[in-house]
This record gives sequence, structure tokens and C-alpha cells, in this order.
Amino acid sequence: MALQFAVIWYGGRWTLIAPGVRYDRYASRESALAAAQRLAAQARRQGYEAEVLVQGVGGELTQLAAPAERDPRGGDEPPHEPLNSPA
Repeated sequence: MALQFAVIWYGGRWTLIAPGVRYDRYASRESALAAAQRLAAQARRQGYEAEVLVQGVGGELTQLAAPAERDPRGGDEPPHEPLNSPA
């Protein structure tokens, strides 16, 4: 089972939910995703499987590809922000 790092829209802020972290709140989606990617990369360096999930407009969680796994042609961008997002 992979460690999961989830970025969700909660209480008017982007929130990172991660193993060992109660929650961290961010003003922008980009900063929350960057923090989640850093934690996932750190976990991978320590030998764990790790995945980053992000909440989409409809509330569903979508897994993001690890930075090294992204398609160099693009096309696998994360979902757009919810309409009520401050970003």
C-alpha cells in the first residue's frame, strides 16, 4: 500500500493531509501541491511507494503522476480549481 498525500479544498483553504501530519493549510493550490510533491519525493527516497492525490472540481480525488513520470508532451495536468477557490 502506498503512502497517500492528499490536497483538498476544505474550510476555504487548500489543505494537505499526509501521514504523520494532522493537516497543513495553504493559501494556494500550487503551494499545497508543491508541499505534497516534496513529501512524496522524500518518502520515495526512503523506499516507500507514495502517491499525491488532488481534489477536482466535483470533489473527486485524482492521482497525480510523480514528476519524473509526467508525459514530456504535457496533457496530464492536474484538475482545475473549484469555482469557490481563492486562487
